[in-house]
Amino acid sequence: EERRRISVALDAAVKILEHVNETIREQEGRERLSEISKDLWIRQGRLDLTAPTRHLGQRKLLKEGVMSKAKSGRKLRLFLCSNILYLWSRTERGFFPFLLITTLNLLCAVDDSLLRLHLAYPRGGDTIVLQANSIKDSLAWKDTIECASRKAKEGE
Repeated sequence: EERRRISVALDAAVKILEHVNETIREQEGRERLSEISKDLWIRQGRLDLTAPTRHLGQRKLLKEGVMSKAKSGRKLRLFLCSNILYLWSRTERGFFPFLLITTLNLLCAVDDSLLRLHLAYPRGGDTIVLQANSIKDSLAWKDTIECASRKAKEGE
């Protein structure tokens, strides 16, 4: 009987800690999105990544990192949110906005450490090829992008 009660208490403690950790991760993600949004300008206005999306609720930062364009070697900083992938290009003065892609029209494939992002437009499309640090990193990006795309399509 005592062993069962200890097991129940342990399960409850694990659930509480998982909830606390998730809450902290979400708060850190919101803070990071707020920081990114300070320099995020689209056309005439600032894009506020902390604002909720139309169909998916609160936007979340899922992954961020640096990759290079495969042909030019230009460094890009990637921010994957629940509904968009934002790429920043590195210059002497830091990073500047390069490309904003909704995850709804994004297909990706991995070839060794190359990540191919295909933007599906009504008439054709475009492909951006990025060089990851490793095959593992490239696969992690692909899996996370595909998951975000799937969830964005379900929330449409």
